[in-house]
Amino acid sequence: MALREAYVLAIGMFATFALAQVIVLWNGLEILCGCFGASESLQVGWVTLLSAAAAGFASALGLVLTVLRQRKQTTPLLGDSRR
Repeated sequence: MALREAYVLAIGMFATFALAQVIVLWNGLEILCGCFGASESLQVGWVTLLSAAAAGFASALGLVLTVLRQRKQTTPLLGDSRR
């Protein structure tokens, strides 16, 4: 299963998305963001930046939990002679 790779890809995409929004905010540009659907008329700002950051954080949390679960499944128990 490529779950870890999917989380890493999602983190990269959300980080790029957030970085682009930081650049827009830094330069003082006023850009309408269709990022969350065509019906939304949000302007790139703190709300859209926090949404991207929260999604990236959720992806990072998913990656950490996936790695911990996989390590738990492959770690032999103490006293277990099977390898």
